[in-house]
Amino acid sequence: MFIKRNEEYGDAFKSYLKYGYGGLDSKERRSLSTDQATKGGAFISETFSDVFYSALAGNNRLREFCKVIKSPNKIKFPYTTANPAIELVAESGASDNSWSAVQPTSTYHETAGFNIGCRVDASIEMVMDYPDIESYLAESAGMALATKEENYCFNGTGSGQPKGITVETVANTTSSSAVDMDQVLQSMAVDGFTDYNNPRDLIIFINPLSLAKNAIATNGTDETTKVDPSNTYDAYISYLRAIGTSQLGKSGTSGAFWACVGNWKRAFVIFDIGETVIKRDTESQAANGIVNFYVTKRFDCKLVNANAITLCKRS
Repeated sequence: MFIKRNEEYGDAFKSYLKYGYGGLDSKERRSLSTDQATKGGAFISETFSDVFYSALAGNNRLREFCKVIKSPNKIKFPYTTANPAIELVAESGASDNSWSAVQPTSTYHETAGFNIGCRVDASIEMVMDYPDIESYLAESAGMALATKEENYCFNGTGSGQPKGITVETVANTTSSSAVDMDQVLQSMAVDGFTDYNNPRDLIIFINPLSLAKNAIATNGTDETTKVDPSNTYDAYISYLRAIGTSQLGKSGTSGAFWACVGNWKRAFVIFDIGETVIKRDTESQAANGIVNFYVTKRFDCKLVNANAITLCKRS
């Protein structure tokens, strides 16, 4: 949400969900007609936004661990591709050129603002009588779009959609069938992305892109095995090896990714761009007593530090 909505807008929005534009009075129509970007729909209310983004965060697991930036428009986002050298800089009498030795190598990502959307259905009885229809629609849409977002974050091709992690050029990739997780952790620690003795900021996503965070790994018989790592080096390594042994024991395509280990705050950014729009359609399924609601939002994502994650492949 980027435009502050007042109580009047919230009331008009609730009326729109129930009755559509045709059922609004002139005052309510003026409240909702804020921009052509809605294309016959309406910008979501603050109540809708709170529930919607909570559902997004709860169902696209990357949102919990990576950096999320909200912007009303597309932006150029600068990021560092190489760390600067550490040099002494004179405190006085130095020209601007004295800083040249300590400048990082940087580039920028120009956000594209890809549109993703979903449809949420509700019966006319729900729309008219359910007191919390706004939250129902927001949560349903957030959960649906989160799944699509997460898939793009990992597997987006970069052609007409975001470029996902498994498509990007990642600095650290291992394809050994007996992955040495100790070496993975050492590499992350040497590069400054985690504390070697307390690697709690490393998060593991395991194939099929489900989150494994200090809790459960799946063994070869598809049962769940509890793993309870403390924040010590030995316990964490045992945890990583348990996942590695489990996943590599399953059948799978050679070269397929089975895990991503990384410091996601340093590695990855999700961009929420502009406002979320909802459009009401009462005609398509009117005979069935169903109202269709279409929710669209713009987002982008970018791997900004290829050294901060390790991709594990099957050999």
